[in-house]
Amino acid sequence: MFTSFDYYEQAEKLVPPLKNPSLFEREQNIIKNFAESAHTVEDWNTGCPFCKEKEYKLFFTKWKVPYYKCPNCFSIYAGIDGEELKRYKKNEALAALRLDWEYQSDTSNRRTILWNDLLDWYRFRCFRYLGKNQNLKILDFGTRYRELIRLIKNSGLVHSYELRNSILSINADEKTESADVVLCMDYIQMEFVPLQFLKEVHKSLKDNGLLFFSIRMGSGIDVLALKENNKSIFPYEFNLLPTPKGLRILLEQAGFEVLELTTPGTMDVSYLHEQVNSLENENAFLYYFLKTAGAAELAEFQRFLQKSGLSSYAQLVARKEK
Repeated sequence: MFTSFDYYEQAEKLVPPLKNPSLFEREQNIIKNFAESAHTVEDWNTGCPFCKEKEYKLFFTKWKVPYYKCPNCFSIYAGIDGEELKRYKKNEALAALRLDWEYQSDTSNRRTILWNDLLDWYRFRCFRYLGKNQNLKILDFGTRYRELIRLIKNSGLVHSYELRNSILSINADEKTESADVVLCMDYIQMEFVPLQFLKEVHKSLKDNGLLFFSIRMGSGIDVLALKENNKSIFPYEFNLLPTPKGLRILLEQAGFEVLELTTPGTMDVSYLHEQVNSLENENAFLYYFLKTAGAAELAEFQRFLQKSGLSSYAQLVARKEK
């Protein structure tokens, strides 16, 4: 299994910040208001969503939602109620914000470079594992950006394209079977029963078909160090924060072979630096390092996190086993 990669550091001037602070604050306020009024699960008896371990311990609480940590695979998961998650996915205020022209346009301007890199990743991996990267039958779960969908459709990868489980879905009644590729970028982390979802994905793929997905990781340094102070992690959007061990167990249960699991994140050190004062009493080493390190040392540290599988952003390629 491929687990590392050649580090690529983009010039900061080429890639603007991923989020518009004003829009992100509005988005978070909607989610926070929902989370603080929703029913939570204080006594978690369904087992770890990844390895099924029954034991758990409270890791942190954010917006009144408990996050538990598995002592077996070390994955982290939110104690949310499944019915509340269904209600959250239908939140009209959140959908209206994300469908708004300003939100869509601003996100596109900030992420087009990254999206083109993502398309290159699809192309290279499809050719490597399928022997082709054109005229593919693609099923996409959860993508909510119009420009990204346009780029995918115009990339040369696509023979047919179906979008499911998205605020942009317009053909939800059509069910693609025997897809060559399933895309699930930044989506599975929202699921309540990930094994059930991955079994649905498995049925939709042809034998040896590929699953691409990205997810925030519970083994990432900023998640473990910042806990509830991490501004980029919050309930109902980030319910599942696995470790590599947890992900492999889950995917094997669903009938997938993991081909690649890498952590090419570039934001971990930035997240830590933004909240460095919260580390003073919690992690004296990180506090000292972040306060005294220069740009070269910080870049080298981010490089180390990527290569060691310790970034909180992971990309995965898996193949459906016959």
